[in-house]
Amino acid sequence: MNAAKKYAASSGGQTADIEISTDGRLSLNGTEIESRLVEASGFSMLRIGSISYNVYVQKIDNYRYNIWVKHIVIPVTLETPLSKVLNEVVRSHTKKVSEFDVKAPMPGLIREVLVSPGDHVEPGTPLIVLEAMKMENEIRSAVQGTVKLITVKKQEAVEKDQMLIEIEAKTDE
Repeated sequence: MNAAKKYAASSGGQTADIEISTDGRLSLNGTEIESRLVEASGFSMLRIGSISYNVYVQKIDNYRYNIWVKHIVIPVTLETPLSKVLNEVVRSHTKKVSEFDVKAPMPGLIREVLVSPGDHVEPGTPLIVLEAMKMENEIRSAVQGTVKLITVKKQEAVEKDQMLIEIEAKTDE
């Protein structure tokens, strides 16, 4: 792969090395994968081999994303080799707690609130079930921490980007 973009992707405690070549070829942990990504009106279709997936990517900050696949939210951190080294240096010299807001990725209706204030959550912990476009979507935590505040109730209508839950998240172990 020539002039490939390299990333370290992590989710749920697992890490993978991803390379994307200038011609769109994808390599996962050194193995090239037959894939194609087509983007249209905020959503994308990802084909891996002969299987296609509808995906929606919600950017949280410079490195963290929520990827929606088949009504499941997968919190992912993407880092370049340089950003990964810089973040490790910063983390080794700081230990802080920050607030992390979980926001609605689209308008919908809260079907279930699965956590309470004070609950400990890990990346991937289910937080809320949001009904949107007649489908139930499970919103999961992207961080480790403690639920500080829940701003919505069951059966409440929410708008896109409305804050749902505030988590006091550890940014360093």
